[in-house]
Amino acid sequence: MPRHVQSWTLLALGVLVSGCSIEQGLSAKGRARGVTSVSVMPTASPDTLPRDGRSTSLVQLFVRDDQDKAVAGQRFTLWTTVGTLSATDVTTDSNGIATVRFTAPPANTNASSATVILTPVSGDRVVTSGPRTVMFALASPGL
Repeated sequence: MPRHVQSWTLLALGVLVSGCSIEQGLSAKGRARGVTSVSVMPTASPDTLPRDGRSTSLVQLFVRDDQDKAVAGQRFTLWTTVGTLSATDVTTDSNGIATVRFTAPPANTNASSATVILTPVSGDRVVTSGPRTVMFALASPGL
C-alpha cells in the first residue's frame, strides 16, 4: 500500500476512534487549504418527557468555529431511536443555531430513553465534527 494511502487510512481510523473529524481540504492543485476546527454543542429542553406520543422537547445545535464565531450554513442529518423529529435535515442559521422538535413516543413504547443522533453533512466546510447525540429520559405517562 502506498505511504500516502496508509497515512490517510490511519487518519480515518483516528477520526472514528475520537468521534471528531478533521478534514483537510485540497485545492485544485492538491495543496492543503488549512484546517479550522468546529465545535458543535447540542442541547434539549426539557430532557425528560412522558411516553405519551405528544410531549415535545426543543433540540438546538450551537455551532462555533475555532474563533468562537457562529457557523452559518452547516447542515446536519438527524434520526432518533424512538419518538419522532419535526425534521431529519437541518441547517444552522446566521447565529450558528439549528433547531428541531423531538416528540416523545406513545405510551405503549417499551423504552425508558431515547437518543437523537445528529450527524454533520460536509459540503464546502474544511472541517466538521463527528456525530453528536442528545439523550432523553422517558417516563411512564402520568408521572
